[in-house]
Amino acid sequence: MKPSFLIAGVQKGGTSALWYHLREHPEIYMPDEKELNFFNWNYHLSMAWYQRHFESSPAKRAWGEASPHYLLTAGVAARIARDLPECRLVFILRDPVERAHSNYWFNVSRGLQNPAVPFARAVEARDGQSRYVNKGYYWKWLEPFMERFSPEQMLILLAEDLKADAHATLARCYRFLGVRPLPPGPELANINVTRLPRSPLTAQLAATWMPIREAIRPCVPRPLLEFSSPLRQYLWGTLFRAGQTRPVVPPEVRERLNGIYRESNRSLGAYLGRDLSEWGQLEASPKPRVAELRKVGVC
Repeated sequence: MKPSFLIAGVQKGGTSALWYHLREHPEIYMPDEKELNFFNWNYHLSMAWYQRHFESSPAKRAWGEASPHYLLTAGVAARIARDLPECRLVFILRDPVERAHSNYWFNVSRGLQNPAVPFARAVEARDGQSRYVNKGYYWKWLEPFMERFSPEQMLILLAEDLKADAHATLARCYRFLGVRPLPPGPELANINVTRLPRSPLTAQLAATWMPIREAIRPCVPRPLLEFSSPLRQYLWGTLFRAGQTRPVVPPEVRERLNGIYRESNRSLGAYLGRDLSEWGQLEASPKPRVAELRKVGVC
């Protein structure tokens, strides 16, 4: 069994939310493991390995998986076109400035970004260009797919639309995938919410532990990882918290990044037939109090 559709996008761009809600549809099968990353990092494992993730699926009308890094990895479009020529592709994209900012805070929460380096400085650094800025040139990343797949095989969604009207956005996706529409359900769940460290000490502990974790994780037996998952989730929830107001992008940084993305956004907007200048609007949410930021060592 090969998948009939793939979800691609960018990190912190909305793929987790879309994956979560599509897999709840009774006519759609998606593996429990969200990111198979076959066409980028696991291609050497063979198509047989990939197909095993779909063999045990019950009778459905659509089968798919979500790997956000597919969009940003060179050669992936050619591999998909060769191995899944009839596949449908769903891309979900987010305001590139907001995506970069969210990615920055996600890395802070994972100990992969020093919170003492503010977002404004991080996007200027060489590694920050690749980690935060370059991922937002969506038109460039979409072109290899447009060259190999027909417009009828591609659906481009915006994370802002999914958040503002989940029912209408999901209905578009259901029609595209050839499954029946569903009645309006509960409000869109907050999926993959970035947690911020509760204190400077927490941030330092995360920065020290995460490289060690990534190094030893491949050596830990999967049953042990599954057994320890509740404890790890509890500790993570204790040391990090979700729900507090995240700092907004400084206006001067937003203006500069908007200028960088202007041509890419214009090309994408023309293709979609809509004005994407809305992505350049400042956030309406209030700035957190300086004292709150100092508590977690980011101000």
